[in-house]
Amino acid sequence: MVIVVKVYNEVTCVYFGLGKVFGMHKKSFSKTGVKSIGGYDINAEKAAEKKSLAEKAGEEFKVFKSIEDAIDAKPTFYDVAVSTNSHYDVVDKILTRNPYASIILEKPICNLDQIDLLNKHKRHFPQIVVNEVYRSSEISKKVAEILNNHGLIPKEIICEQSKHRGNDFAQGRFIDTSLFVWGYEVPHMLSLISGIDKQYLPGIVTESVINDASVKMPNGNTEVFGKQGSGYVRYKSKEGIEVILSTSMDGQVTFPKPQLSNEKIREYLFDLDPSDPRQILSKADIPQEHISQDDPETRYRMFSFNCKDSTEVVGLCEPIRGIERFIGMVAVLKNNRIIGLEGPIDDRTMEQHLKSAVEYLTGKSKKNPGDAETSIDLVKILHEIVSNAEKPFSSKKQEAL
Repeated sequence: MVIVVKVYNEVTCVYFGLGKVFGMHKKSFSKTGVKSIGGYDINAEKAAEKKSLAEKAGEEFKVFKSIEDAIDAKPTFYDVAVSTNSHYDVVDKILTRNPYASIILEKPICNLDQIDLLNKHKRHFPQIVVNEVYRSSEISKKVAEILNNHGLIPKEIICEQSKHRGNDFAQGRFIDTSLFVWGYEVPHMLSLISGIDKQYLPGIVTESVINDASVKMPNGNTEVFGKQGSGYVRYKSKEGIEVILSTSMDGQVTFPKPQLSNEKIREYLFDLDPSDPRQILSKADIPQEHISQDDPETRYRMFSFNCKDSTEVVGLCEPIRGIERFIGMVAVLKNNRIIGLEGPIDDRTMEQHLKSAVEYLTGKSKKNPGDAETSIDLVKILHEIVSNAEKPFSSKKQEAL
């Protein structure tokens, strides 16, 4: 058997899709020494604008006239951040023209009706990394470490990612008419949970409910946006663990953590050395009830592992009011009292994930941080949640609280 080892004197990238995501990815790749050769976008005007900006910054950046020309550049890897509808078409063209291509693909991997088509390239799946950034979260790694080191056995997992998108809705932005309220945050939650352990993904979805969003418009009137307000999902994991996912785009915090209020955190930190890095967490202002429509920056991104011995391990992801944008923390509670606090934890999930993706695709790491098989499972799960949704919220939600 002949083993071929690739040696890269220079790591290069060609981009498909030159929108907002392109700019963020290009900046992240530059920090790891990746050279951006150029890119292709179906919008020629947008592509010309990106080339002009690169030239003004003194950078070389080629705009390819066709998708075939971009593929023929044969970089170390391709970064695909086009619309989800076009994911399969672009991946298919790349792998047909360059079967040895390595690809970083924006999430979700594809639409539900494209899964069978994508599976025709299954032998190429090891060459694809899906940009499921929360699978590389440092917060989730710390939670997993605490669970493993202390032999804690979860009996219930709660994950919530909520904010107020009222102003966006009022401007016609971020309105998902296909996946509704679940389209924005639930993929992140499923990625985060699968990043800790795939055994926590759904076995059976037992409840899926949805609510509308009432938004104050610029003219002072209130408008209702159907199925865009709140989503609540309950399922049994493959190992029989109860899991609850909750998301709100109208600012309602469903699972607050009063045990982690400013006062409680300061109380825990009181006896620690003033120079202890954890003292910065005393500035953390964690939403406890409702995020105002006038506060578009605050998010409530929390996940909690309630264990059989009454220990609770809570991960709080960015951004938390009062501390830097990418800083999070992990708290350990026993009978609702803080007994441990880990942080500040720098959790730049996108940078971490893209760095891991490049290391995998260049042979520096054997672990694919965003394998295609898991990403396909996440698409199926998300659509199962949507197809089984009830409306409005059932009383079962209140019982869970």
